[in-house]
Amino acid sequence: MQSPPRTRARRTIRPVSPPPQPIAAPRRQQSPIAPRPPTPAPEDPGSERAIIPDEDTGQDGHPPGEDPDNEESLEADEELPSQPEFTRARAFISSIERATLDTSGLSPDAVERLRNPPTQRFELDTGEYADRLSLDLFLATRNASQHVYNGVRDAIQQYHADTRLLSLAQIKSRLPLLTGIESIVTDMCPNSCHAYTGPFAHRDTCFYCKEPRYDEARSSNDKHIPRQQFHTIPIAPILQVLRQNPESARRFDYLRLRTERLNAELQRDPDYSPDVFDDFDTGTDFINAVKERKVSPFDSVLMFSIDGAQLYRNKQSDCWIAIFMIMNFAPAVRYLKESIFPAFTIPGPSKPKDYDSYLSPTLEHLSAAQKEGILVPDPTRANNFVRDHPMLAYTGADRLALGPISGTAGHQAKFGCRVFCPVPGRHKPNQSTYYPVFKKPQDYSVQGSDHGDLNYFGTREQPHRTQKRYLSLSIFPCILLF
Repeated sequence: MQSPPRTRARRTIRPVSPPPQPIAAPRRQQSPIAPRPPTPAPEDPGSERAIIPDEDTGQDGHPPGEDPDNEESLEADEELPSQPEFTRARAFISSIERATLDTSGLSPDAVERLRNPPTQRFELDTGEYADRLSLDLFLATRNASQHVYNGVRDAIQQYHADTRLLSLAQIKSRLPLLTGIESIVTDMCPNSCHAYTGPFAHRDTCFYCKEPRYDEARSSNDKHIPRQQFHTIPIAPILQVLRQNPESARRFDYLRLRTERLNAELQRDPDYSPDVFDDFDTGTDFINAVKERKVSPFDSVLMFSIDGAQLYRNKQSDCWIAIFMIMNFAPAVRYLKESIFPAFTIPGPSKPKDYDSYLSPTLEHLSAAQKEGILVPDPTRANNFVRDHPMLAYTGADRLALGPISGTAGHQAKFGCRVFCPVPGRHKPNQSTYYPVFKKPQDYSVQGSDHGDLNYFGTREQPHRTQKRYLSLSIFPCILLF
């Protein structure tokens, strides 16, 4: 069963009555935003002082000659926030925790739709014949290039001179009105170093490459023209539209019904554990989340993933694409193309140097939607609404992308394990790539990695110090469900 394209519907122009008072679903007893230990706030998250390393520190924020993997240098927690990368991470975390729908980058009309959705089913009513034909043509060629749309449009107008079809740019400008889904446009470095968000928001030049933010030739005192931008597609309006369409709304019943059965089992036996592990909702993490009322049957549960791609065979350029998968859908449909929704794209041309700056608009919006909730039709009651608090349950990426977006060291670092393994790696003489070698090689005396033999079973239960650092400084755990 395929869901209809998201652009097939628009809100009717005729006024609608305000939505009825929503019936409250069983709600969590605590905020989905995990509490964090208090930390001193930077003097100004947007200032250069907050993000530029001190003169007495290296480019990576460590004093010259200091080994960042030295246990003693990282032992005192109070030393961590003084390093520039930690200060920037704290600034992003703070902006995510403070985010509201009004400040998440959505237009006032989009925010109003989230808070007061229409009570009637969307109906496509474009008015003019040419407008409807233009939209149908756009939908028919949505998987083709711009050249295909323009070619078919020109052919129609050649034989029907009185029919003036909309250009592709005009169609795209009307889609937010038709669907209720819009993008958040954010300035970025033309070399992809970082986006101008969080502690970088007020800068006029790139923190890393020093390239100017604005096109000086096209800008004026009254208007600044950015040299490069990227688009973020907020997930909350998509979820609301999906739930308002009867066909796509039925897909959410898979997890709702399973969560309701889980709640019933937990009421009978608080220590209930399923006999069969057939999906993520039978795992311990989700069961505990339901038990602690962090998630209700009406909440959307999301998975986030990101990866880079080279779009052109003969051009060395990187494009980074982030997506959302809706875990409420059954496994057979949740990974289909029509069930996957874009979160944002980084157009390149280079690999980003600060991924948090690009993730920030997406996570700020999701954090705001979590806290306030979005009104969606109640599938169990006619003409009633409930609040959906969308939750981020999982994040995923391949081996190369996982390190930068999670804030952990890469797999070639001294402590490169993804689960905070305390086993230090070893590297070859005059090489920087570490390998997780337990046994010390013969005739091996490389400074910094010539420790003795390691016992796997003796080290696997020893939490590495970076785990505490990660949990306090990564921007992902502040909105993760688990």
